[in-house]
Amino acid sequence: MHRSSLLKDSLKSELPERMDDYLEGGKAICLRFNRHGNILAAGTEEGEVVLWDFDTRSIAMKLDGRSGSINSITFPSPMTGERLISGSAGGCIRFWNVVEGTSSVLKLDSEVVRLESSRIRADEVLVTAASGPPKLLIWEETEGDDSPAKVSRAIALENEEDEAIDPKKKQDYVTVFSQLGARVLSCRAHGLLREFTLQRGEDGRALAIDKTRKVDLPNRTVVKEIVFAQDGSRFLVNSADRQIRVFDAEDLCVLACFNDVVNRSQWRCAIFSGQGDHILGGSTGAEHKLHIWRLVDGQLDKTLDGPKEGIGGLLWHPKRPVAVSLGVSYGGIYIWMKSQAQNWAAFAPNFKEIDENKDYDEKEDEFDIPDASIEKKRMEEKLKREALIEVDVTTIERVEGEDEVPVFYLPAIPEPPSAPIVPLGYIQPLVKIPKPSKKHNSTKKKRRTSDGRELGDVKAQLREGS
Repeated sequence: MHRSSLLKDSLKSELPERMDDYLEGGKAICLRFNRHGNILAAGTEEGEVVLWDFDTRSIAMKLDGRSGSINSITFPSPMTGERLISGSAGGCIRFWNVVEGTSSVLKLDSEVVRLESSRIRADEVLVTAASGPPKLLIWEETEGDDSPAKVSRAIALENEEDEAIDPKKKQDYVTVFSQLGARVLSCRAHGLLREFTLQRGEDGRALAIDKTRKVDLPNRTVVKEIVFAQDGSRFLVNSADRQIRVFDAEDLCVLACFNDVVNRSQWRCAIFSGQGDHILGGSTGAEHKLHIWRLVDGQLDKTLDGPKEGIGGLLWHPKRPVAVSLGVSYGGIYIWMKSQAQNWAAFAPNFKEIDENKDYDEKEDEFDIPDASIEKKRMEEKLKREALIEVDVTTIERVEGEDEVPVFYLPAIPEPPSAPIVPLGYIQPLVKIPKPSKKHNSTKKKRRTSDGRELGDVKAQLREGS
């Protein structure tokens, strides 16, 4: 009975059905939404962080990283978008003040692969670099642009299997925070998934990390990514053995496995839907195709076909049934939404849609011109009733289920146009084209006969002789 109810709920959930829009602002490599989903941050290969206003689909701001391509982006808690952290291929971590457009810089010895912020502490960021084990950094904000960032504590996530690893050699780590920020999941290329628990002091800051549990994946397969559901109850592991495994976050047991039984494709990326009842996967290759499975029974729900460009990443909107995919070739951003049916009643409350025409019975006095005195008296009574009603326009009532953190909006700054703007009402002066002078016409070459006489004189003599 419980399984059938879950299946009904999954069938009712809203899922994307078509590609709705395409955003282009440099070759994007990584994407990240803020808390409310009104800002979409994209790290580009050109070294810029492009902040999109997702409601208007326009660029609100560009931040210049100045240190190679941007590999990862994260929003510190409370993730409104006022602060942002970016990591580049040049080994620089920038802590941005988005409002002022300034940043402090932390230089590492190797390329920054992934950044992950804690959901409960704004000063904690999990850094995964190309060499060495991942580290939990406790950072402090500094004033001034390009000022050195201050790190008060750095805690390395080391395993006993990592002791013999050369710190200068490139390592493939995948490390993420749990949704509540109390635990860390880490896995290296050898396929051993480890869980770490954070020990915190009285002020809430992390002091140390304890190794608690571990999970051996089948055949010690390479792990590509770990993604938590929005409610934090489960997480998925995308591995190199063409399997997407969903784990319970408490028991660390496998709940379901998903794969492409027809083409046996590798999965480049995978995410949960907003309600956590569906899995979205993007395969490697030249096709931009999304696979959507139901979590309750493991069946393929639908596939969505896009352009002839591979998928580089997937992201789910935190508040709406909207998916965002990243093109691997050109770095474009594709937005997938549910098809919206036209609702004409939204424009007129008394409007009613009907399937077929019906005969309308007109009332006797429906279109009669009312008496002016009666209409005036009716309007006076209406104004008196409205005057007795006190309308409170200052108190903001909280909607049940609404986020308590206020929404942060970025002012959209339009880019300067390439062509000069002509003021309204300005008439461009006409350019006078000079006419050819008469002198120019008089210099026309005259026609002559074979004996040298002018043709006009010969014709005149012939007329006189006739």
